[in-house]
Amino acid sequence: TSVWEERRLTFFSKLAIMNAGSTFGRTLPSFFADKLGPFNIYIPSGLCTVVMLIALLGTTTTAGIVIFALLFGFFSGAGPSSICRGLRAS
Repeated sequence: TSVWEERRLTFFSKLAIMNAGSTFGRTLPSFFADKLGPFNIYIPSGLCTVVMLIALLGTTTTAGIVIFALLFGFFSGAGPSSICRGLRAS
């Protein structure tokens, strides 16, 4: 395989890792949104997403980017699902 094919495969694997983190981010915080309120979950998850984007500037290794993809997927999935779940429950 060429270098470009290898980079494309690693890109798609990191995208799959981010989607896996988003799956957990959409389910776990929505349960807490029922108890704590949707905006009490939405605001911290939005701030954590911004912090993760700033932390991306400091990642240099493949492991760091995989950890970033997992955490970014979790926190970016937590925002919209907590709002929808919390508004439906109230």
